[in-house]
Amino acid sequence: MSFDIFTLSIVVSGLSILGAITMYSQQHILFDHPSLGRWVLGGMLGSLSFVAMLFYIQLDEWAIFLHTAGSLLSFYYLYLGVRVIDGHQETGDRAARTDVLFVGGCLVISWLVRDNVEARYVFHDAVAVGLCLFTIHYLWKHSIKGELLEYTVALIAYVSITVAFAGRFILSVLGHFSGSADHPYNDVLFLVVIFWVCGWVFGLSLILHKQRQRMFEEQLMRDELTGLLNRNGIMKVAGDWIEDGAPFHLYVLDLNGFKQVNDTFGHMKGDQALQTYSKFARDNLPHVAKIGRIGGDEFVILSPYPLDFKKATLKYELSIGDVPVTLDASIGQAAYPTDGDSVETLFLVADDAMYIQKYS
Repeated sequence: MSFDIFTLSIVVSGLSILGAITMYSQQHILFDHPSLGRWVLGGMLGSLSFVAMLFYIQLDEWAIFLHTAGSLLSFYYLYLGVRVIDGHQETGDRAARTDVLFVGGCLVISWLVRDNVEARYVFHDAVAVGLCLFTIHYLWKHSIKGELLEYTVALIAYVSITVAFAGRFILSVLGHFSGSADHPYNDVLFLVVIFWVCGWVFGLSLILHKQRQRMFEEQLMRDELTGLLNRNGIMKVAGDWIEDGAPFHLYVLDLNGFKQVNDTFGHMKGDQALQTYSKFARDNLPHVAKIGRIGGDEFVILSPYPLDFKKATLKYELSIGDVPVTLDASIGQAAYPTDGDSVETLFLVADDAMYIQKYS
């Protein structure tokens, strides 16, 4: 069975346009995520590559050229979008030169091989497979950081299209197309392309929405003033450690001298002092320790092993205006599971120890 190239071109170009519109419509929801612009461009170029085939009779060799170049550039910009899926933009002269070289190279070689079916397929499929493999690498790399389930659809779609283009590449090298594009394998490839377009639109959209959801959940566990964990964040970390059965130490810290800062300099200066002290405390703790602010001038530290506060002192001297101020902390400690088997019990034990030290 052979599919009508014009019907398939309408279907794939329509899906590509829909994909671009879908990505563009999500820009305000996902706060102009850096991946979206590249995926919109990739979708539009993919659409262009198949729209050109609708006018094959009128455009002749130009249709072949636009189809080959547009398809490869679509893969390229989708790949770039996946590379910056974690929010890190790639800018600068090096990125610009890479863009110019790749785009220029695709355009030149696509034009040179437009009249030779086998050469065109070898070139197109080799580049497409390479870009797909890089895309799969980055999708897998990102999936390890997050949840594999979110990436499954996009990964399956990309693996499928990679295998499909690799198959045609091998057939082209072996001379199975014999100067003609009319081959049953192209029908299979078109169906895989349709699945791939649907897969990247749905899969990549799902990834970004899940990523944004996780970001909001993280914000709910962060203290707005200091950026440290808040009470909810500390409770979640401690609860997870208890659930895992991992021993740990919980420290409650109450700042000495902070009330005088507020009374003397006002709450705005007090907030600045809290921010400065929070950064100091975080920088002086081991990487494995988690610190949070649970209210006012009260902090909590969670650590998988006991901390020696003689070595990692939490005494800090700062200046407010020209006035020197010293902040240090009274500390109470509790250990899981020695002092209790719940977060609430550990807090009570550590609180009692902290108040004994503070007022003794």
